Amino acid sequence: MLKKSQRLAKKDIERFFAGRFKNYKLNNILLRVARNESGAPKFAFIVSSSIKRNAVARNLLRRRMSEISKELSPGINKGLDLVFSFKLLQKKAVPFKQLKDDMIKLLSLCGAL
Repeated sequence: MLKKSQRLAKKDIERFFAGRFKNYKLNNILLRVARNESGAPKFAFIVSSSIKRNAVARNLLRRRMSEISKELSPGINKGLDLVFSFKLLQKKAVPFKQLKDDMIKLLSLCGAL
């Protein structure tokens, strides 16, 4: 899991969505990026599902995205708030390798890597 200093708190997420941010989309992942003033990159993960009673897959995706972000955080530009939103369309979570590749592509696309 990410350190507490690397996660966006609920009040930070509310402030994030009230402000200005840019969207980047790839497959089922939407990345929203905004500048922050803390200097360190901060992350939030939102996983929604069109399938009811699928908390296991949603939580697995959230943990996987958190782990991938932890691996990539040393190479990410400082001073960014990054909110990843994922729309789960199946009962199974996306494989780790595919999720990591998609997140890397999105971060490269927005210029964070």
